[in-house]
Amino acid sequence: MEKSKTCFNKKGNPLTVYNSQSEANESAKYEKKEHKINLYSYKCEKCGKYHLAPKESKINVEKIGCSCTDSNGKHKALYKTKKDAEKQLANSQKEQHVKLYIYKCPKTNGYHLTHHSANEYKDIPKEQKSSSATKSKSEKSNKTKKKSVLSTIKSIFKK
Repeated sequence: MEKSKTCFNKKGNPLTVYNSQSEANESAKYEKKEHKINLYSYKCEKCGKYHLAPKESKINVEKIGCSCTDSNGKHKALYKTKKDAEKQLANSQKEQHVKLYIYKCPKTNGYHLTHHSANEYKDIPKEQKSSSATKSKSEKSNKTKKKSVLSTIKSIFKK
């Protein structure tokens, strides 16, 4: 079994590398049968090879859910919930030491990850660029402006 030189688990140990998903799946079946450990295989974004992870850490990812693509033209992983995206974000940062950011998919109700910060990436929705505190202040400000505009319109029509 080959150990990775670039990918590590949470304890800092190198992950086992599998050259194909079927090879990784066979190893997962063996672990379940011999050691009663439930594992699943996944293709690593960092090295492009396959690794195994505990099934309880599996994240809900849509295989094809939108037409968003990365800088290489590949379909982006679509996370059904923000919690799933946050789980993947934490895994990526711990295991691959990659800094990623979450943003809402502009085409669906899901979420994506990107290497670009909100300030660098103009296509990230505005909600990702500001904190929730700033958002609530701006939402209140917008409501006040709308009420003011409506009052002005009403006063014009009363005359």
